[in-house]
Amino acid sequence: MSKIIDYLESDFWLSPISVPLYWPMQFFANEIIPRSKDLKSWFFFNILRRKPSMKFKIEEFMIQPANVCNAHCIFCVLSKNKVACQEKIMPMTLFETALDEIEKEGRKAMNLTPTVGEILIDPNIFNKIRLAKSRGFVVHSYSNGILLSANENYKRLVDSGIDRIVISISDVEPDIEAKTFSIPVILAQQKLEGIKKLLEYNHKKHGIKEIYLSFRQTRHPHKIVTHPFFKQLRKYSFKYNFILRWDSWGGVIKQKDLNKYMRIATMRKFRRYPCLSTNILSVLPSGSVRVCSCRVIDNIEDDLVVGNLHQESLKEIIKSGRIEKIKMRFQNKKYLAICKDCVFYRSEY
Repeated sequence: MSKIIDYLESDFWLSPISVPLYWPMQFFANEIIPRSKDLKSWFFFNILRRKPSMKFKIEEFMIQPANVCNAHCIFCVLSKNKVACQEKIMPMTLFETALDEIEKEGRKAMNLTPTVGEILIDPNIFNKIRLAKSRGFVVHSYSNGILLSANENYKRLVDSGIDRIVISISDVEPDIEAKTFSIPVILAQQKLEGIKKLLEYNHKKHGIKEIYLSFRQTRHPHKIVTHPFFKQLRKYSFKYNFILRWDSWGGVIKQKDLNKYMRIATMRKFRRYPCLSTNILSVLPSGSVRVCSCRVIDNIEDDLVVGNLHQESLKEIIKSGRIEKIKMRFQNKKYLAICKDCVFYRSEY
């Protein structure tokens, strides 16, 4: 049962099942799962006396190549306020340093995704991917896909050697896509055409192992998967999903900001075990190292920053005890502002 719950909570649940069962699965993911997990955590904490571990156990390393974005999606914190951090592209020298530090920790996989930002804005993104691949890294990333057609970026992405790319998409109708991402319709048209070109080119080259279309839909999934354009795309190899649980970005995004197909997830109430995201380290374009890469309220250089690669090594940051202090806040119920109302809490236990 726990495997089924984890599967439904993940981004990549199978759409052939989810399309006809969209509403009941969304209800299950939003209402039943959080309550069942709260009950389980309460039982283990209070009855079985399974106390939380404060030890840092690396779950994932992330490098954020740019915190500049070319969209203001209705479901993102950028639609409410401009995140208070300097819009910045990570220099190539810092990227190389980050790779060195991650490698020293015995890791050969990383997620090249900004918390807020778009990777294709970075003029050196393909060089960064190629460098990481040349050193044996497995590289994953997200993109909003708006710049896929520009400068034949779809070709450059396939040829870069990236292992997996997830494209954030709302719909296959340009006007709906434009409204959701707050971009001109012409850009939405170019985005959809870019996605088609990406799939076509990847089909010829067999470059990217996994391409996902992750739908932030504003209408029922059935209307999307039966659309002629979607059927054209199905000639090529890709996976797709429809998001079940939506995030509030620490309470900034309200249900009224979204539509009936976007339901903000129920927040977990019993949170005495540290969040699993406290085991994710993310290197920002400034060199800061931040616990958690999921969400930000109004400043990415916030209390989750635990060090800076310009000043100390990753090993020194990990051994500093700063991460453990953040973990301890959960046991003591003294949550940081970004964690207090976060619906993406996942128990580390």
